[in-house]
Amino acid sequence: MEKQRLIDYWRKSGTIKDEKLLKAFEEVPREIFIRNGFEEEAYGDYPLPIGSGQTISQPTTVMIMTRALELKEGQKVLEIGTGSGWQAAIIGKIVGKKGKVITTEIIPELAEFAKNNIKKAKINNVKVINYDGSQGYKKEAPYAQKYRP
Repeated sequence: MEKQRLIDYWRKSGTIKDEKLLKAFEEVPREIFIRNGFEEEAYGDYPLPIGSGQTISQPTTVMIMTRALELKEGQKVLEIGTGSGWQAAIIGKIVGKKGKVITTEIIPELAEFAKNNIKKAKINNVKVINYDGSQGYKKEAPYAQKYRP
């Protein structure tokens, strides 16, 4: 499936209506964030292997999860589980130049893969850290919060 067909499908079905989110998806090439040999499948709406027993999530899943965050321009976001860096890059596009994404990845090879992918995609507001983020990452806190107690 090609990128535009997927975008058209989301619009027509009403799955994704948020134009900022669709624009971010359009601007961040998924093919940069997948392993060699899978380029032809970059816009298939299914997960793909990225190494170390992990996958890059299917586009629709990433879009729905990102939409649920209700991101705003200028926010600082903490993402746990970078993988290939694709969702962090999309989040980076949405929060914009004044925003920042801190994303942690516990697997060193994937953290390096993500750093290289982010660089190739020319995303400058995403910082990949090889770290177990399961307890957060206080060094860069505070982060934007969707729900406040």
